[in-house]
Amino acid sequence: METETLRGTVNSVIYVNELNRHTILKLLTDDGEITVAGTFADVNPGELLTLTGSFVMHSKYGRQFNSASYEKELPDKADVIMKYLSSGAIKGIGPVTAKAIVDKFGDDTLNVIENHPDKLATVRGVTKAKAQQFSADFAKQNSARTTIISLIDLGIEAHFAIKVFDAFGEAAVETVERNPYAIYEAVRGFDFPACDSLAARLGFDGDFPRRVEAGLRYMLRFNLQNGHTYLPRKQLTELTSTMLSVEPSVVDEALIASVEKGYLTAFGDAGSEKIFLPEYFNAENTCAERLYALNSYKTSPLKYKDLLPKIEKENNIRYSEKQTEAIIAAAENGIFVLTGGPGTGKTTTLRGIISLFERNGMKILLAAPTGRAAMRMSALTGKEAKTIHRLLEVVPNEDDEIPVFTRDETHPLECDALIIDELSMVDVIVFEALLMAVKPGCRLVLVGDFNQLPSVGAGNILEDIIKSEIIYCVDLDVIFRQSENSLIVTNAHSIVNGELPVLNDTKHDFFFLRGNDAASIADTVVDLCANRLPKAYGADSFKDIQIISPTRIGESGTVALNARLQAILNPRSPNKGERTFGSTVFRVGDKVMQTKNNYDIVYKLSDGSAGAGIYNGDIGMITAIGNEPFITIDFDGRVAQYAYEWLGQLEHAYAITAHKSQGSEYAYVIFPTAAPKKLQYRNLFYTAVTRAKDMCIVVGTREDVEYMTKNNKERRRYTALAQFLRLEAL
Repeated sequence: METETLRGTVNSVIYVNELNRHTILKLLTDDGEITVAGTFADVNPGELLTLTGSFVMHSKYGRQFNSASYEKELPDKADVIMKYLSSGAIKGIGPVTAKAIVDKFGDDTLNVIENHPDKLATVRGVTKAKAQQFSADFAKQNSARTTIISLIDLGIEAHFAIKVFDAFGEAAVETVERNPYAIYEAVRGFDFPACDSLAARLGFDGDFPRRVEAGLRYMLRFNLQNGHTYLPRKQLTELTSTMLSVEPSVVDEALIASVEKGYLTAFGDAGSEKIFLPEYFNAENTCAERLYALNSYKTSPLKYKDLLPKIEKENNIRYSEKQTEAIIAAAENGIFVLTGGPGTGKTTTLRGIISLFERNGMKILLAAPTGRAAMRMSALTGKEAKTIHRLLEVVPNEDDEIPVFTRDETHPLECDALIIDELSMVDVIVFEALLMAVKPGCRLVLVGDFNQLPSVGAGNILEDIIKSEIIYCVDLDVIFRQSENSLIVTNAHSIVNGELPVLNDTKHDFFFLRGNDAASIADTVVDLCANRLPKAYGADSFKDIQIISPTRIGESGTVALNARLQAILNPRSPNKGERTFGSTVFRVGDKVMQTKNNYDIVYKLSDGSAGAGIYNGDIGMITAIGNEPFITIDFDGRVAQYAYEWLGQLEHAYAITAHKSQGSEYAYVIFPTAAPKKLQYRNLFYTAVTRAKDMCIVVGTREDVEYMTKNNKERRRYTALAQFLRLEAL
């Protein structure tokens, strides 16, 4: 795309996102008025802009200019200055005052405001105090403008230059020139490689101490994506040394300095410590303290001996020995963990616990990690369940790694019992926040399946709690007779036990279709979703069928499958609005998934009420793309409007990864086996299979199925919750 320069005067500002300064404006040029989109620190009508960027042609909105960088000049003609001041560019000067000032000083108005506030005070209605304030505000704006331009001259992109100025103020240039790695901590999104590139341009050496210290933090943050809350000291040193191409001794010195400065936290014996980012050490440690305290709290005994027979009679059921043990354990313990695979009566047991709590007059709250998991929990229990984020009343916050919640120890949840489902999906940061909001004496029931994939975020909460042996846990491990006819259920248990699932049955709900390679597997998967299942069973390709792949890459990965399925199921049409973001085309009717937590997105419900927050893994359908600078998406009844700059947080969801499927249930699941060996392991296979309610179809080779079933060597997660819990119990 050809880079061009555009020069003109701002005629009007159409839209500004206050969080990231993404702006849409109208620019008056010699060629007429042009729509411009870009990131601007502060732009007002009347200002003269010189932009660098490129023209794009949008199918619906026509020719636009995307600005990559800009320079700003103040107007020097009275009529344009009048427009500039009337826009509110200087706080306190409105249209009436602007006219009075410009009428008196004409083209020299801005010079008077900046350098001669005493003259400004001669204007009717402008006191000496106001004149001084106008002058100070104007000077501050000029200083900000000069600093941001200087940062851009250093090679920092405009939208980041604005954030750097916000972080460091007028000292931004000096700070960056002294230590470019300071940006890594201060500006979200400006990652370590970007700092490294900037430092190289500024002439810094590879063993610059601040570089190595930042590199250590980067390595730990990078490994949060692998689920690790810490790394062993030796491993962290070796990884960082390799990444930075510096000697291990240099890294070790930086590590010691980082711990002394509080940038990192070391725990354990000298030389073999666990090295944490402080917030993750605090999170796991706090979780251990709160769990132990809640478990040790002397709660009032609950009645259950006479109630259990009544509950069984009213529901026409007979609890098994383990189910009875679980219900009694929930009544007798401050914290109780219930685990079990499909068909083992976990839902029936949970209903029994809820019924017992209610008969003891307890107020109960239910929650799950995702919207779909909460909806499923509500359907299974007949009680309202919320997402954990909604339960804790998340506060809009640009940093999705460490969310902020209204509910905490000073404003706890008002309940006598709290039940959390799908605990394996909960990461340590969210779990810490949850525990902080649970008041002493509240019973906590944690439900999950530890054979599923662990959380996308760092931590291994469910497995660590069970491993600690501090919290009472009941594992339901017997398949009930009514579930024995489901091959999905019996095959899931076979997979967990490392036994090859039944692949030659054509009468039940689990089918295996052979594919010789990734291409033929992908062809079969697409045909099943688009044609065969809808024709044979009346299944809706959008609502009923979900392709779950082990991988994003390759012909049977989610990226390729989504492109093929969009073309077949939702092709381009003059009747469908669409919007391109990068290389991705989003179209009305597309099935899409949110890929990161966004607490700022406002949604409306069918009853007219509103809420905020769309979360990683939420799936919806695009319902409208109009002339406004947003698209409309329906997330299972939560109708949200997405600003265009948020489209980078979306991807198509005709096919999703197994990790993204956690907590959800789909009528029909199609699972292609082709994937890199590192992604072919048992609990990923198990997670995908157990997402199916009515039918699961595995497409691939028998060899892949055997390998996944036998491979129980998913990469270890370095987490410390189990250890911290045992230490609390000492």
